[in-house]
Amino acid sequence: MNIFMTGSGGYIGRGVAAKLLQEDHTVIDFCRSMRRPYASVSLEVPLQTIHTNIDGTASLLEAARLSGIRPVVLYSSDAAYGEHGSTPISLTTPLFPRTPYGVTKAAVEMLGRAYNYSFGMECVSLRVGMVYGGDQITANWVKSAVEAAVRNEPYLLEHGGDQTLEMVEDAVYCSCAALTAEKINQLAVYNVVSHCVTLKAALAEIKRQIPQFEYQAGDGVITEAQGVWDIEDTVRDLGYHPKYTLEEG
Repeated sequence: MNIFMTGSGGYIGRGVAAKLLQEDHTVIDFCRSMRRPYASVSLEVPLQTIHTNIDGTASLLEAARLSGIRPVVLYSSDAAYGEHGSTPISLTTPLFPRTPYGVTKAAVEMLGRAYNYSFGMECVSLRVGMVYGGDQITANWVKSAVEAAVRNEPYLLEHGGDQTLEMVEDAVYCSCAALTAEKINQLAVYNVVSHCVTLKAALAEIKRQIPQFEYQAGDGVITEAQGVWDIEDTVRDLGYHPKYTLEEG
């Protein structure tokens, strides 16, 4: 299969491209070198975030429509849900994004769904949270902790120990499964979640493997508080089951 990709320079994108190539697909890569619009960055450059995520997605969907490309996999985010405290998160949980980035991700989902209904396309959006794992280039709390452990330095996290994490390989696996899904739900959206892992648990695992590692981790989350995500539709339609344990991550 010939597959056109954008964002292959990103953490998940690199893994998806590698897996597709391993499966003998042909990957046509388009990756712009620019500041990536994460939730925190969107507070500094909201207009660029809107242009990149909304205008960029609309342009890609229009190109796919005119070229007859099917299917299209889009990436949403936990930021689209926003703050929900400890309330369990299902696909029908109201979206309440509180950052420009979160708003753009909600819009990406809606654009994909609109193209499905209006033009008979096959767009599906994946809601992904904070990922961790190997081969990470950009800054990340788990990566920083591992680096500190290797250097025999203490690691202090004043706030955010209850932040949930998703193994990047699970996100990659689900992305590839979405490409070959035979049927998608009406919302054309799926939650992607790994085995329930917190940043505190990850730090404890680092210490188990590197006993001299010393750390402190405060309570709370780094992003926005949310309850357990429901992945019933993801399991049913995409055949997705979390594969990787914390130890493997």
